[in-house]
Amino acid sequence: MKLEVPFAKRIELFELTDYAAARLWATTLIAECEEVIAELYEDCSPVMTSIDYETGLGGAIRVSVEDMAITIIERKESYAKLIANEERKAQLFELAMESLTDRERDVIQVKYHGRPNDLGLSVEYFNQLLQEAQDKLCVSLYREVEIRQIADEEERREKLRREIREFSGGQL
Repeated sequence: MKLEVPFAKRIELFELTDYAAARLWATTLIAECEEVIAELYEDCSPVMTSIDYETGLGGAIRVSVEDMAITIIERKESYAKLIANEERKAQLFELAMESLTDRERDVIQVKYHGRPNDLGLSVEYFNQLLQEAQDKLCVSLYREVEIRQIADEEERREKLRREIREFSGGQL
């Protein structure tokens, strides 16, 4: 069954791949963040010395601990945003996967998550199921993204209303 959905009301396959890989990316980013932050902490000292073993000369580098602390905080915040974005995508993908049949889910797992293809399906039937599942996911993800955007906009507006009330002393 081919879904007929206007082009503007669905995400496309390259975005679907991004959503399908989001959980892996989130896990990778968490590990990378821990490594980067640990390296920054190792480099955090008022004076670092180095020796050039070829020339025998030594040197000292002065690093502002305050600047390094700011750098660490900025990196943590940057990684937190990236991880939150990938986690959000992974959650949306998992929600969209619930709209599929078990067989379609299996086909998606084979295509996007590296699961071995032990389904015993003919190539034609596999491709047909894959196309149908991709269509459903693209439409479902678009709807989920649209719902999230509306909810985020409402939350932003409510926050602005609270700030305006606080600023005006509640006299609105």
